[in-house]
Amino acid sequence: MKGTFNFGHEIINCTPHPIRFLNHDGQVVEVPPSGYTLAATPQETAAGSGNGYALVRTVFIPSEKGNAELEEIESAEMLPVGSIFSAQAWPGRVVGLVPVEGYERKPPAENLYRCDKFNTF
Repeated sequence: MKGTFNFGHEIINCTPHPIRFLNHDGQVVEVPPSGYTLAATPQETAAGSGNGYALVRTVFIPSEKGNAELEEIESAEMLPVGSIFSAQAWPGRVVGLVPVEGYERKPPAENLYRCDKFNTF
C-alpha cells in the first residue's frame, strides 16, 4: 500500500506488484500494491516509415478511473509511484522507478529500487 522512508516522504505503490526499495540505512522496504493502478490507454500516431516498417509515437491517455484515483492519492499528500505508462500519462504527478545500481537487469522479483530518486516525464 504505502511506505514511509527514513527521510520522511510517504509513497504509495500504484503498480499491480510489490515494489522493493532500498532505504538510506540499507534496509529493504517492500511496499505492497495499493489497489490503485492509475490505468492509462496507449494511443499511437504515425511518426514516419522506413524500408518496410512503420514508425509510431505512443502516448498514454489517462483514464477517468485513474484521474479519480490520483485525486484521492494527491489529497492524502502521498507520492504516487506507478508504471512507466502511468508516469507518462500524468507527467509530473506520477513518478516511475529508478533501480539501485547493479539491479538494472534483474528479474522482477529480485528488482531493488531507489527510494530517493524517481523518473518523471
